[in-house]
Amino acid sequence: MSKQQNFHPLTQDNLKLFAQLYDGEAEDCLKLLNDLKKSRKGSMDDYTIGRVLKQYNEKLEYLDCAEKQFNKWLSEGSTSKEQTIEIQRLAYGD
Repeated sequence: MSKQQNFHPLTQDNLKLFAQLYDGEAEDCLKLLNDLKKSRKGSMDDYTIGRVLKQYNEKLEYLDCAEKQFNKWLSEGSTSKEQTIEIQRLAYGD
């Protein structure tokens, strides 16, 4: 059974919270996963690498939920100009 995402209303507090949680996380997460996959034959054992990969893959799932939240806020059409700019920056790096 897949989990249903709980969407949050757009408030300054929610936008600020998402920004704090999300800023830079996607790029950092993807970079680390790629680095780990390349260095699998290095100094870490398979169990340790597997645990780290599992945790970061779970984090990527969270980031996917955050992107869906950003898209929902934008699609509602009730964002201010400043909110739209911030949401687009978070979602698309603009």
